Amino acid sequence: MSRRFKTVVHIACDLVLIVVAGLLSLLVRFEFTLPEQYLLPFLRRLPILAPIRLISYYIFGMYNQLWRYASVNELVTIVEAGSVASAFDRFFLHYLQRAGFPRSVTLLM
Repeated sequence: MSRRFKTVVHIACDLVLIVVAGLLSLLVRFEFTLPEQYLLPFLRRLPILAPIRLISYYIFGMYNQLWRYASVNELVTIVEAGSVASAFDRFFLHYLQRAGFPRSVTLLM
């Protein structure tokens, strides 16, 4: 497999996992019931939130690293990229959109 194909597969997997993580965070927050008042706004904003996370991962170089020999440095990169992405999610959901979204959901994502 070419490097480009592997990168596309990684991005596609990340996109699926971002959606799953968002839905799971809603489920955990509301004890495995999905209130429509939070599910619909999340789904409407997902086309903006998912690219924000993917761009954060790309900027931090997560698609350019050799993951076979991952170490503490890669763990730090993952935490940094996830933290920056969560900060942008929070900024977007709570300050720009005023979605009335629970803060715990953005922390769990």
